[in-house]
Amino acid sequence: MGPFHIGVMVCFRNMQIKQNIDIGGLLGFTLSGAMFVVSALRTGDLFALAGSVIWILSCVGWILALLRGERATATSHEDDQRLR
Repeated sequence: MGPFHIGVMVCFRNMQIKQNIDIGGLLGFTLSGAMFVVSALRTGDLFALAGSVIWILSCVGWILALLRGERATATSHEDDQRLR
């Protein structure tokens, strides 16, 4: 394995770490959205409830997009390995 391959592996690992941090942050945002839903239900504020639900759905969509990108990157990396 040459220096180019090692550099690609290190870069790929750093991308995975960054993506895990991004997903962790989005899970925190999703949790805060759930807390706002509870608060909106307790106070009867339908506007806050709607905003909180939209917030949660947006966070879940973002997480799914990140996870799909991770699988696509892993698959393309595996395909590159097979071609060599």
